[in-house]
Amino acid sequence: MAYFSSAVNATVIGPLVEVPVPILLADMALWFGQRWFLETLPAA
Repeated sequence: MAYFSSAVNATVIGPLVEVPVPILLADMALWFGQRWFLETLPAA
């Protein structure tokens, strides 16, 4: 079946994974930074 080739899956599924994962990682990094290093951050 040509509709379920790996190229089609990579084209459809790839952007669905590649977009939210870096956003989630950035949010986690900001959260951990505020949680662990709050006293070392300059006052805003």
